[in-house]
This record gives sequence, structure tokens and C-alpha cells, in this order.
Amino acid sequence: MKSNYQENFLTDLYATMFRIREFEEQVFELYKIGLMPGLAHLYIGEEAIATGACATLEDKDYIGSTHRGHGHLIARGADTKKMMAEILGKKDGYCKGKAGSMHIMTLDKGILGANGVVGGGIPIATGAAYKAKIKDTKQVTICFMGDSSTNEGSFHESLNMASAWDLPIVYVIENNLYGISVGLKRVTKVVDL
Repeated sequence: MKSNYQENFLTDLYATMFRIREFEEQVFELYKIGLMPGLAHLYIGEEAIATGACATLEDKDYIGSTHRGHGHLIARGADTKKMMAEILGKKDGYCKGKAGSMHIMTLDKGILGANGVVGGGIPIATGAAYKAKIKDTKQVTICFMGDSSTNEGSFHESLNMASAWDLPIVYVIENNLYGISVGLKRVTKVVDL
């Protein structure tokens, strides 16, 4: 039998996943009718990843994000109205409308910034974990990345550094088996990431 705490926790997880899906569907509709500048890289189908990972974090912890960062921000408790304003290029967005969809950041939620460069957030998140280690802040960093990031030099360098220096970081590969339209098996020998 589940306790009330467990039931509430599970209900909260489901509600977060639902909020992410609903937000992404709204973004897609705005993108389709041309109201959103730039591209729409949606987090649909990956909602459980950010929801579960972020549920373990404390307020002081950090997140390194990707070009599909909307779900990370929502799972972290970001204001969806400010997110939508940012995506639509409005000045009341998190970055005054200058970041758009792929580069939203908000340090008050520990979001170090979404990044449009494949693997670009990995060294940034590793740097945040290094800072936490040096200053002994007891902070943890979660670094989200797509499967194609594992072919980047920054991935290998960062993981080696984090391991050698025992950094407080967790790397999360959101593996959908594709890098845009290229199947992972075509470009990676070991596909069990």
C-alpha cells in the first residue's frame, strides 16, 4: 500500500510531465502558424526524463541543458509564461526575448542555459560541477545531452575530467537513436550509450 507521500509524489511527477507535453504542443501550434521566430525543437516523448531527474534536485543545484530545453526548465519549476514570452521574442521573457527557444537560461532555477551546439552544454555543466567541488557548496549538476553528443570531443574530455576529479555531476543521455535524421547506428560503433 502506498503512503500519501508516495501518492502525492507520483501525482506531482505526472502533473509535471503533463505540463511539459501541454506546453510543447502549444509551442508547436505557434510554430506552425508562424508566430514563433526560429525553430521549434520539442521535448515531446522525453517528458519523463527531465521530470524524474529534476525531481531529485535541490533548489541550489544546476542543470546543463540542450536545444530541447523546454522540458528541463518546466521540470525545474520555471514560469511557463516567462518561457513562452521568451520563445516569442518578448521583453518579459527570461532573457528579454533575445534567447528564443534554444538558448533560454535562468540562474534563479539553476538553468545554466540551453545550447544549440551539439554537446555545447557539457563543458559548461562540467565547469559548474568543478566550481561546486572547489567551493564545497554541496551542489550537484545534471547535464542533459542528446545521443549525438557522445561523438563530440567535449563529451569525452568532460567525462574524463569529471571522473578524474570526482565532480558532483550526473550526465543524462536522452537517447532517441537519431542525430536529427541520421540513425545512431550509422555513426557510432557502440550504440548502447
